[in-house]
Amino acid sequence: MRDDEKYTNNEELLLYLQKLLDTPDTAALQEFFTELDILDIARTLESFPAKTRDYLWEYVPDAIIGEVLAEVDEDIRADYIEDLSASDVEQIVKGLDAQEVAEVLDVADEAIKTSVYASLDQDIRAQVENLHAYEDDVVGRYMDPETVNVKQGVSLEAVQRYIRIHHLLDDESQQIMITDKDKRLLGTLTLIDLIKQPQDAVVDDYMDDFFTLNDQMKVSDAAALLRSKELHFVPVCDSEGLLVGQLNSTDVLEITQDDADMTLKHMSGVSDEEEVFTPLCEAPKAAAFG
Repeated sequence: MRDDEKYTNNEELLLYLQKLLDTPDTAALQEFFTELDILDIARTLESFPAKTRDYLWEYVPDAIIGEVLAEVDEDIRADYIEDLSASDVEQIVKGLDAQEVAEVLDVADEAIKTSVYASLDQDIRAQVENLHAYEDDVVGRYMDPETVNVKQGVSLEAVQRYIRIHHLLDDESQQIMITDKDKRLLGTLTLIDLIKQPQDAVVDDYMDDFFTLNDQMKVSDAAALLRSKELHFVPVCDSEGLLVGQLNSTDVLEITQDDADMTLKHMSGVSDEEEVFTPLCEAPKAAAFG
């Protein structure tokens, strides 16, 4: 069986992993986690009970531990770093963006936070401190503070050149923000227009109207808006209209999922600290895996 035929959905993926655990085939386990992307690794780890998860962490490549930690549930993240030293955490967050660093440090004690803050690049540190200043249940806490924004009057050719030189776009970037000199959001430019429209045109010519979220908006309210408008990318502004960040597709998914989970807990009469579901692989083996 070829690697791409091992599993076609999440259930098959977990069944295949359980088969590797039953062997155990250490080489295959290493290959398994090397092939998965960050989100798949995070969701896989969340599907197993703590004892098995502790064992599986050993097979997550060291180079992506920090990114995976930023994606897993908060209690799993806290459990992982509980016994780590400040220098361990400093190594883990090295190379992460501000949003990921903030997630990791959310569960660290104050001594570790202070030490890690001191080790960060000045710009990243400022962004992380800004994210941590928000309450946990508002949009600003979920946003990515790094945006691609340009001023009015700049040609599309100049914008493309600037982006290429500084490697500003990633897989989730969908729009470029147009701001004034004070970073007040004026409009957005799609990547399609940036590439396809005449390159001597200026960004103002193809600037779109925009929908924004306020950084202090409650996550529950934001989730309702995002679902009703089917939005996957949203600029985030403060009360003065200044651009402070953005929500990409992953952020939007996190907000809507967290809100759905919280709603389900409340409907079920479960407290915020309790889990609604037992991890899949904690179920009786005969029922879960035949």
